[in-house]
Amino acid sequence: FSNRTEGQTKEWLDNVYHAEHAKNQTTEGRLTTSLPEDLFALAGVQLRTIRDRLTKNSFVLVAASSNIFNEMKVKQLETRDLFLADLETCCAAANDFMRMAEQAEEVYNEVLATTELSATDQTFLEDSANRLMIQYTNDAVYAAQRVARHIFEPLEEELKDQLFSEQWEEMTHNEMALTIVRTIEDYMADIEEWMEELMVRKLVDGLVKAAINFYIKHLLLKAEKKGNKESCFANNSRAFQRISGDMLQIRTYFEGLVETFPALVRVISSEFEIVNAVLGLLYIAVNGEGDAEDYFPVLQKFVKNVDIVRFFIGDLWHLVNPKGEREIYELFELHVPTLEAIRDSSETYVDEHYVDKTLNLDLVMVDVLLESNRKRPIKGETMKSMEKAFGKWGWRGSSTEDESKATAVAAAAAADDEAAANDNNDE
Repeated sequence: FSNRTEGQTKEWLDNVYHAEHAKNQTTEGRLTTSLPEDLFALAGVQLRTIRDRLTKNSFVLVAASSNIFNEMKVKQLETRDLFLADLETCCAAANDFMRMAEQAEEVYNEVLATTELSATDQTFLEDSANRLMIQYTNDAVYAAQRVARHIFEPLEEELKDQLFSEQWEEMTHNEMALTIVRTIEDYMADIEEWMEELMVRKLVDGLVKAAINFYIKHLLLKAEKKGNKESCFANNSRAFQRISGDMLQIRTYFEGLVETFPALVRVISSEFEIVNAVLGLLYIAVNGEGDAEDYFPVLQKFVKNVDIVRFFIGDLWHLVNPKGEREIYELFELHVPTLEAIRDSSETYVDEHYVDKTLNLDLVMVDVLLESNRKRPIKGETMKSMEKAFGKWGWRGSSTEDESKATAVAAAAAADDEAAANDNNDE
């Protein structure tokens, strides 16, 4: 009976998830599809059939019902991203997945109300139902925050050649930061109509991270565009003012949303720590005043990988003070043991199924570093440790492409050693 039920469950789940679902818009403007109704109509039939065929206190009933919940969870894991093709489908999916969590709870309560289970059997079934509800809820948050990716994709195309260019440097009103803010505003006008308020709050939390990560990503890409003998900017002081002004514009926009989303104040305070650290390090690199090591722990807190932090700091120096890059690497090495201890106590595994890549600064940085062709004035042994950074979390070592890129970076170590040695001889 259990095997037959499992086979039937898998079959109707395949049919439901791969069917065309009706697209709807509620009177309030919320985007939804018929997925929750299609799914739970069949789930209800299956569960009622089981209850009709078995006694009310049968453990076989409990096991079969639990198997249905488990199979529903597995199918959701496998197929979630099929519903996240663009901004509108992400909004609909966020709403749908939340409704699926609610309907899962209703179905579970219905099972309890129509059976006579022991406390042990009830707990067993409750665990399966709770796992399914948590899956749907987490996926709803993911879908909401995945909207950020679709907001920043057009910005990527529009600003990739302009942000940190000479034109940007000469601007006086931080126009490109305003472009970022106005783009978010334009999308939010529709999103607040299309998505449930709870999901909008989750998105706005994610947008703070996405905006900061977008900006830092392009700052790192700027470090790839010039050699080691001069600043990447025409005027360091002016560039520093632009960067500070840009981040102030972005922060001011999000602070303007705090009245609507009060909890956002904590997110802003936390996430802009990395911005303050970047500004502090750039100031020190430009002016030679201050203690760079004071900011190392902040970067480690956000990135959680010493190797990536090392390259990030080096790239900041390369942007505005290339001649000091080797010196900052040497200073950084003195603090590696302390930073390693911070990593050991704070590092957690990031499951990309639940957290979009756009919202993780370490993942954003690694994408840039994987494509980097810049030679850095550090020893080959240190360069080789980058391989560990790529393989440290499962997502990085999972593809042949990433492995080949990591190997290429490490292979450049010998050339870096030779270049460093030649530089020392020249000096």
